[in-house]
Amino acid sequence: MNKSGKLREIPPSSNNTHRQRTPIDADATYRIGLCGFRIRGSRHLMPSLLECVQAAFKGANGQKLLLLPGQWKRRKPRKRWPSIREIAMVATTEKLPIIFEAPERSSRTYTAVSDAGEQLPLKLYQQFWTGKNATPEAVKGLVKECNPKGKRAIDIAGLTVGLLICGENNVLTNKQSDHNRGVRVRHSRARDLFRGVRLIFNGAHTKMGNWGKLEWRFRFLSKHKRWFFYATNNNDKREKWGKSTLCVYYNRRRIATSAGLEPRARRKQEVNGKIKWEDVHLRGQKDPISFALVTSKDDRCIILTVDIPGKLLQ
Repeated sequence: MNKSGKLREIPPSSNNTHRQRTPIDADATYRIGLCGFRIRGSRHLMPSLLECVQAAFKGANGQKLLLLPGQWKRRKPRKRWPSIREIAMVATTEKLPIIFEAPERSSRTYTAVSDAGEQLPLKLYQQFWTGKNATPEAVKGLVKECNPKGKRAIDIAGLTVGLLICGENNVLTNKQSDHNRGVRVRHSRARDLFRGVRLIFNGAHTKMGNWGKLEWRFRFLSKHKRWFFYATNNNDKREKWGKSTLCVYYNRRRIATSAGLEPRARRKQEVNGKIKWEDVHLRGQKDPISFALVTSKDDRCIILTVDIPGKLLQ
């Protein structure tokens, strides 16, 4: 975004960001923010988002990245949902790269803006929603996009982030005879997705059911010491944020949700709506991981942050 407030797009000629990758700094700390919205009322979500962003990323000195859920489509969302220009403004003022879904005339597309508010030449559309419409042809196309040089591997903020949109996690299928624990790529001989990518994000639109299958799919996506992040919206105004709005996995283990840490740890402090837990030491790792949870005063936005040592992203 330039000084006049006009959104600047990075030209398509620079779309091959894989040539511009910045090596991970092993001594740096990367703060990843995972955001969810509560869809209710007619008020715009922008004030709630900005409030949470400012609290969640306060004091972050290293690289930062915010991951937003899919855009809620019903009830004229454009009156409430942050626009591309508004998200770019947040990115500029807070020096914060953001991956998010934006509305188009007849659909929605995931895109991203840099910490300068420049929109990346990136438009990613959801390919399928359920296991039934995850046809062999559709799966083949998505698997191709999920290779390390495919367009689903997004280079931003010095990181490479693999992206699945909502029900595209149905690219995986569970072995029911093994109590859903066995997971593989559907209709494919591929053994994995995003091979070599250390951070994968599944941005969803509404809360999903059948966590008996999802839990094992998300563990599969976090195998080989990878980080997996899941974020969605809460579309039940009577329901608490719960465990299924935001989730963080590492190396086949769920370690944090929008309801707290797992196993639950003693809270270290709670100030002005921000909860910070004691640092967590992952199995086999000496470097601690810090988590914090911020909720807006109107309870319409929530951000879970994770401070990850660079050596765990290499």
